[in-house]
Amino acid sequence: SEEQEDGPVTESPLARALRYATDHGAQVVSMSIGSYGPLRAEREAVSYALSKGVVLVAAAGNDGQTTYAKEKGTSYWSFPAGYPGVIGVAATDRQGRRAPFSSDNLSVLVSAPGVRVPVVKRGSGHELSEGTSSAAALVAGVAALVKSRYPGMAPEQVARALVASTRGRPASGYDDQIGFGVVDAAAALDAAGRFTGIKRSVESSIDHFGQGKNSPLPTRPGSDPLRLVLYGGGVLVALVTFCGAIIVLNQRKE
Repeated sequence: SEEQEDGPVTESPLARALRYATDHGAQVVSMSIGSYGPLRAEREAVSYALSKGVVLVAAAGNDGQTTYAKEKGTSYWSFPAGYPGVIGVAATDRQGRRAPFSSDNLSVLVSAPGVRVPVVKRGSGHELSEGTSSAAALVAGVAALVKSRYPGMAPEQVARALVASTRGRPASGYDDQIGFGVVDAAAALDAAGRFTGIKRSVESSIDHFGQGKNSPLPTRPGSDPLRLVLYGGGVLVALVTFCGAIIVLNQRKE
């Protein structure tokens, strides 16, 4: 087994994959894996990718609400979603509520649809998928849109744009079930433009993922200080996505 953070540095498949993707031009990486033990090698690889401007996005897990969270009123961290700078993603149902299988943990920054999500089947055709992996892929896609329009945006700026533009934000502003709310692709592009001082040239009224009519949404709260999870020496963390490479490792349980 691999050592935890306080042990010797042992390379892991995820750490090697992150460094490889970073060194080969990836701009956004989506990670559909998870465990409850951090590894120093992975944390260092995450820091390396972020330092090169790569947006990292990770699924929060499919363990649902845990007994610990019910009894203690709080939760834990899942990795790699919980590493500083990574955007942890929970899954929501069609009503914007936490999907029953979506883990309620402190790694969650934002959320996205994760129930009956159309995906491409291996070989050909399509099927419906459920899980925080599907939700993370959608958020990674939004991050990729932001990076393609604003290539110079740093990972923390992309995360800030995603957080500042969510819909269905919890009444408290944040919770460990859906984070700061459901990612809104068009609004995220608008927010990124505001942060960079560049106006978006193509307007869009789409406020949903995939096909289907727009469903009524809770009213968006007014201006809200971005209470992002802080990482490092006080830089806004959050964390981001797949634009050039998608890493799907099934070495450990999601």
